[in-house]
Amino acid sequence: MKTIQMTIAFLFLCTITFAQGRQGRPARQEKSPEEQAKNRTEMLATKIGLTEDQKAKVYEAKLQRIIATKEAKKTSPPNQELMKAANMKYSETMKTILTPEQMEKVKAMAKEWKNKRGDKNPRKGTPPATNTPSPSSAPSDEMDEEPMF
Repeated sequence: MKTIQMTIAFLFLCTITFAQGRQGRPARQEKSPEEQAKNRTEMLATKIGLTEDQKAKVYEAKLQRIIATKEAKKTSPPNQELMKAANMKYSETMKTILTPEQMEKVKAMAKEWKNKRGDKNPRKGTPPATNTPSPSSAPSDEMDEEPMF
């Protein structure tokens, strides 16, 4: 009988503890697409040295990509094809805006970020055995496959 009472008391305390959740912590505010694009453009400008003309073009490319991926994520499940198309369009646009030296810096930054992140990305799970990509379709380290910045 004491074991049952202790178990009930323990479960009650756990329930109260978890029910409080994130009280006292400010809620994370979702930034607007414009604000996200501005912040990412400024970060990229300081890292690789964009000109004012490049900044304006990169901002527009980033804004279009953010809007397109948000639209793709609104569906349930998220439309992977639309997100991939938005990323590919962004990548092609960035290739026309940036110099070859700047593109190399962006690729190096993306690779460094990817290595630093490791397997922490919860959206990238292990694919089912039936969908294992063939070696010819395996993603490369090119900016085309997964543009980071």
